[in-house]
Amino acid sequence: MRTDLYTKSILTIIAVALLWLCAQNALSPKVALAQPSDQRVILAGYLDSSGKQRPVTEYGLPVAIWSPLETQPASQGTLRTSKSK
Repeated sequence: MRTDLYTKSILTIIAVALLWLCAQNALSPKVALAQPSDQRVILAGYLDSSGKQRPVTEYGLPVAIWSPLETQPASQGTLRTSKSK
């Protein structure tokens, strides 16, 4: 009998707290604000593979295209990867 009273009390407190939160949000909802425009980014340089700082030239940034890896399930549940051709 004591456990039943405790459970009902805790559930009542939770219900009252949830109602309080809902009432707060209904009475004063938060306004979502977006940025007025796109943010401009100016690139001044980059670090190459050796860690040396390089300026951005009129040719732009260097780009390397990597081929995706194909995955094959192994017998023990691990994944083995191999480079696709």
